[in-house]
Amino acid sequence: GLNYSVVDMTLAGGLGSVTNKNINLLALCTEKISAVIKDCVTKSIWVVTLASESGNLGPVNSYHAFEVNNSGVNTTPVTSTFNNLSVFDNRGYLKLSPDGNVLASANVQGGLYIYDFDSATGIVSNQQQLYINSSSNLPYGVEFSPNSQLLYVHSSNDFFDPSNQDEANNPANHSSTLTQFNLRAPNIQA
Repeated sequence: GLNYSVVDMTLAGGLGSVTNKNINLLALCTEKISAVIKDCVTKSIWVVTLASESGNLGPVNSYHAFEVNNSGVNTTPVTSTFNNLSVFDNRGYLKLSPDGNVLASANVQGGLYIYDFDSATGIVSNQQQLYINSSSNLPYGVEFSPNSQLLYVHSSNDFFDPSNQDEANNPANHSSTLTQFNLRAPNIQA
């Protein structure tokens, strides 16, 4: 699930102390989490994760954006659901671009998606699937360039041989790829 704790930095001589611990926001979610500033005036941020629409059991098809500001965490998320998305493999990164306009979601067995993100409202929209043209086409890691124009994706063939006890030092059949997408191109996939 998704939980948060509150640290009061005025306690313990400025070192801080936990005042509320493990407050649950979603009972179940993927390992994906990212954050971006909402605006510079309020200094609020959005924390976004991927889960089912209810945040419990069910198809993983919804992005939940929680606003965090000086008053704390708004425990009612802005939920954006995509009925044509169903992620069965919870592994992979979720990343918001530095300018707060694009969300990238890598879902190892479920593919790579990009979305528009509205940093004023927390709404995720305009789902677009991207494909890795390689035998190592299962996306895990994503990162944006500092100017938010390029998306870098680490993908692999997800090979793991449990009979090879020295897999980390001898990954004979494992392969990886790094792919760059130009998000400003008329055809991003190209």
